[in-house]
Amino acid sequence: MRSEILSTELDILIKERSQALRGNNQQKVYQLSKAIEKKTIELKIAKGEEDLQKAIENGTVERFNRLIAASQVLNSVTHSLIQEATEILKDNGLFTEGIVKECRTYNHAADRYFNEFKKLVDGDENAKTMFQEIDYFENWFRMWAKLKERPKEQRLRGCKKAAHKADGLRTCKKCNMIPNLDSIICRACGRAFVEGFQKGAKWLDNKLNPKEEKKEEENK
Repeated sequence: MRSEILSTELDILIKERSQALRGNNQQKVYQLSKAIEKKTIELKIAKGEEDLQKAIENGTVERFNRLIAASQVLNSVTHSLIQEATEILKDNGLFTEGIVKECRTYNHAADRYFNEFKKLVDGDENAKTMFQEIDYFENWFRMWAKLKERPKEQRLRGCKKAAHKADGLRTCKKCNMIPNLDSIICRACGRAFVEGFQKGAKWLDNKLNPKEEKKEEENK
């Protein structure tokens, strides 16, 4: 490794300087001292590069990036919640002098943090992705904290489309009626199949997810 080579070279320079000191060769001592200083800097840089490479290879850098990204999302959501709470206090005349002072301290610290962090975000596309992730997390966090109504899960999305696709694949071939889209009977038969398909899908969903069905009945 490069650091080992530089370390060996540094040791040699230090020994040569010791010999120059014993020989009272001041000019050589000065030259070697400068060389030692330069070599020491090179060694520190080389060790730093090698440590960074090790961190990349063992996954440390990736985990660090994920931790920083997660903390940024949490800090951003926290900031949004605090700002909303502040506005609520202001609107209701509860913004006391002590709260004003603490809010001012927090806002100064938050401004410094976000101004520094934005320097780490490289490119408009990365910034856009970061804000999308923050919005997504805040949306679900607010639902978890009961600050926002949770939308109903749509497990049966696309059921009607699937029903229309399946229509005609049943025992139509055995039917005495000739398939005709203009026929009232054929259209009625198709509608009945689609409705039956949807009801069957809902019945199966309720059987597979009985807890959801009970929750709906309790809410009613």
